[in-house]
Amino acid sequence: MWARPLASSARRSPDAAAALPLVSQGALASTPLADYARFYTGKALLELRRYPEAEAAFAAVASR
Repeated sequence: MWARPLASSARRSPDAAAALPLVSQGALASTPLADYARFYTGKALLELRRYPEAEAAFAAVASR
């Protein structure tokens, strides 16, 4: 019963605005974590309702 609200709150992080600068750093683009960083950039943008930018971030990951 409690797992559903817990999972839901994990997906809706209130810290998306704080996370965005961390996961979208250009320095991460040349590391093995680049795809993960781009994916989580997309997730943060999605949480911030910046849909076109989120779509572009996800498309960049999907095209690799």
